[in-house]
Amino acid sequence: GLNAATSGDVVLVSAGTYTENIIWPDVNGIKLISAGDSSNTIIDGGGTSAVIYMNPQSATIDTTTLIEGFKITNGGSVNYGGGFYINNASPKIMDLTVSYNVTNNGGGGGIYISNSNLVLKNVIISNNIAGGGTSHDNSYGRGGGILIEIGSIPSLNNVSISGNAANFGGGIYQVDDSPFANLKNVMIKNNVVSIPPYCFGKGGGIYMSSKIYMENVSVINNSACGEGGGILWWPDVGTDTLSNVIISGNSTTGDGGGIRTYGTSSSTITNVQLINNVSGQGAGMNLQGIKKISNMLIYNNMATGSGGGAHIAGGNVIIDSTKIVNNSSNSGGGLLVGGTITYN
Repeated sequence: GLNAATSGDVVLVSAGTYTENIIWPDVNGIKLISAGDSSNTIIDGGGTSAVIYMNPQSATIDTTTLIEGFKITNGGSVNYGGGFYINNASPKIMDLTVSYNVTNNGGGGGIYISNSNLVLKNVIISNNIAGGGTSHDNSYGRGGGILIEIGSIPSLNNVSISGNAANFGGGIYQVDDSPFANLKNVMIKNNVVSIPPYCFGKGGGIYMSSKIYMENVSVINNSACGEGGGILWWPDVGTDTLSNVIISGNSTTGDGGGIRTYGTSSSTITNVQLINNVSGQGAGMNLQGIKKISNMLIYNNMATGSGGGAHIAGGNVIIDSTKIVNNSSNSGGGLLVGGTITYN
């Protein structure tokens, strides 16, 4: 079994449902593989702890450690990492479903990582909850799908993050001490933050406090009872860039249906499509602390208040090679400008 495995061993698990909470051995290179797949090989945490807990004290666990072909479900009664709790370890996880796990007050309903270069490939992360109660403090209820904590550089490839809920970062929450994350072929959809009447949530799809490199990423139909229906972005470094993402059909009761930004007036948004987003103000995006936007399509967004396409709250912003078309609001259907812009 797993506890007797040594480095390089393959532990093959027959199809079935196993109610247990796995504490991963202090050994690198173990491969835990289902003989079936995620539809018929289920590890059920019984609602009592994280389903898989990986926190090595002496071994260096890297991507030669593999977990493949399971459904990870019903983790709970923990503050961090309902499905997976991963600290100081960087395994590869593939062909998995992580669903219906719950955390209390902390975060990472589906997956929690810290000091980790985790690799996720062909993974579905759905219907997990990071509970935070009624606290407005973003130390609570972060990352319904994934919480990316200090020192982590995860890579996600062909991953779906959907139907998760939290107070902050319904799909993903990335802290500012995480250098960056890599997302390729990732769909982030139908995630939600804060349920009325507690409308203080931020980042229905993603709450990012640093940098996320994106390729073929879609943020679709997420919602925030607060602000940042699709993405709430607070750049950690002034030169950070948000790029290569489609942001469509997201909504918020407050500012920034597609994107809400805060920052230092020197970050950039480029190669982003903002389509059919809805908010009170700045339906496509509500910008603070952005130096330049370029190569963007801002189309058919609707604000119930002002700034249908975008609200630029202040600063000097360069708008380059950007189409702003068919947006609507009560004031500033295309743009509501609170600072100055240079349009090229």
